[in-house]
Amino acid sequence: MSLITWLKQFQVPRRNRVDGGELTLHYRRIYILPTGNGVSFGVVLLVMLIGSMNYNLSLGYLLTFLLGGMATASILHTFRNLLGLRLRTGRTSPDFAGGTLEYTLLLESGDERGRWAIELTPEDRDSAPTIIDVGAHGSNEAVLSVAAHRRGMQPLGKVTVSTRYPLGLFRAWSPIEFAQTCPVWPRPAMGAMSAPMTTSTEGGGMSLDSNAGHEDFSGLRQYHSGDSLRHVAWKAVAREQGLLTKQFTGQGDESVWFDWAQLDGLGAEERLAILSRWIIDADRADREYGLRLPGAEIPPNVGSAHRVACLNALARYG
Repeated sequence: MSLITWLKQFQVPRRNRVDGGELTLHYRRIYILPTGNGVSFGVVLLVMLIGSMNYNLSLGYLLTFLLGGMATASILHTFRNLLGLRLRTGRTSPDFAGGTLEYTLLLESGDERGRWAIELTPEDRDSAPTIIDVGAHGSNEAVLSVAAHRRGMQPLGKVTVSTRYPLGLFRAWSPIEFAQTCPVWPRPAMGAMSAPMTTSTEGGGMSLDSNAGHEDFSGLRQYHSGDSLRHVAWKAVAREQGLLTKQFTGQGDESVWFDWAQLDGLGAEERLAILSRWIIDADRADREYGLRLPGAEIPPNVGSAHRVACLNALARYG
């Protein structure tokens, strides 16, 4: 093996390298260099060695080589603190543009060695590093907070996994980049126009502030995921009848549609901001609504799951 071939196996991965959802740090992915304290410590050892040689101090030699041996041993411990560490992508928490996204990474130690003071630093300058410990044969979750810059699907980007354990004299690190994205919802428009007067049955004639149909109780039905908790029949739950949802007269046949085509003459981002505002207002009013976008349609429904699905559709548009 030539010298160039041998050196290539230790080169730092390219910036555009994207890993899958799981990664194990092996020795070719980990890099180590002295820290500022490590360099200062080395200079002190050199001065001690020169002084011991100049004055022929046996105890000086002993102390110098003892400290030097400890520093050398710490290189192995620092490197092994990352070696074999497994990382997997987890859930994400979306937010509106200008807010903060949360990406979860699961760190696992597959052997009897604990991993201590593991630092994860996102590339985003506005993001603070996260420091966690992983016990032997254990796992731990690291939540990385990243600023939501603009509407769309925002990738986690480059993350540097590093450690200075145990003495802080050396820093071992590994740059990684997962193909994990998180929706960034369009920021709701301020003072947006009134919601459309559109129903699912006749194509016109209903506004969000109408309360018709929500005062007359008509019966119970089985609970569906996304139903408002305010309509759950808690007395039936107490009687061990299971989760049931209260139905009101007119609740099922007066659904508001939020349609992209109703906002002619506006730019794409302005339309998305207004649709986002309508969705938030409808969810707060506990009204059933649907969403129509070019190439996508979400049937009318209520609840937090429906709200997230509609906002995700806005984030993915275009």
